[in-house]
Amino acid sequence: GVVIRSALRLTLSEARNLAASKAKGEYLLFMDDDNVAKPMEVSTLVAAAVATGADISAPGDDYLVGGGSPQGATPGGRWLPLGGAVGVGL
Repeated sequence: GVVIRSALRLTLSEARNLAASKAKGEYLLFMDDDNVAKPMEVSTLVAAAVATGADISAPGDDYLVGGGSPQGATPGGRWLPLGGAVGVGL
């Protein structure tokens, strides 16, 4: 991984834009400190982008209610950013 440090206090959007401007790969994935990737999450996102020609692919989120570790926790609900993915069955 790469660490980018800024002398300025950046908003989340500014920090992500700075990181995106320094990125060199074909794909870019942002994960927040409260995100936990599911098995196969990255490969599924790439497959969705390739299958649809999409410029952006976003995962669904299982969210937790209350504190504690996400390991083995039962989700309180699920949020799905469906967009055009519904048409291709993803």
